[in-house]
Amino acid sequence: GFRRMQMCRDGLAALDRRGWERSYHQREFHEAFLRASSKVFWKHEAPGQFQRDHQYILEYNHWYHLSQEILVSTPRRFGKTIAVSMFAASMMYSGCGVQISIYSTCKRISQKLLENVTMFLALIFKELDKQPYKEIRKNLEQVILQGPEGDHDVRVLNSYPSKVC
Repeated sequence: GFRRMQMCRDGLAALDRRGWERSYHQREFHEAFLRASSKVFWKHEAPGQFQRDHQYILEYNHWYHLSQEILVSTPRRFGKTIAVSMFAASMMYSGCGVQISIYSTCKRISQKLLENVTMFLALIFKELDKQPYKEIRKNLEQVILQGPEGDHDVRVLNSYPSKVC
C-alpha cells in the first residue's frame, strides 16, 4: 500500500518535471484526493492490513483523518479539469486493479479529460523510464489497461458526460 501510494506521488512529480508543474492549489487538491483514495492502495493487501496500517498512514502522511469525500469549488480557469486528469493518470499508473469513474458536465469535456489522462500517463511512463501498460480497450468513454501485477491487474478509467454539448 505504501509503495503504491508513493508511486502515485512519483507520477504526479514526474508530470511537474515534464512541464506540467502543478499550482499550489492543484497540489492541495491532489493531497486531498490521495487522502480520500488511500484505501485503494491497500486493495490487494492481506485482509485487515489497511486497518492495521491506519495510524501509521496518518502519521506518515501528516494527516489528521481520512475522509472519502472531497469537494472542490473554485472559479473558472482554476485548473480543476487538468488537476483531475493528472491525478487520474497517476492513479492509473500506481493503483493495482483500480477502477475510476469521472462524471463531466458534457461530452466535449468528458472526451477531453480522457485525452488528458492518456497524455499524462504517457508522460509519466516516459519521465520515469517505465514500459507503458498494455492497452486492452480505448474508446470515447473508457480506457482499460493491463497493469504489471498479473492478470487480475486490470485498470479501468471511465469518463462519462452528464449531457451532450
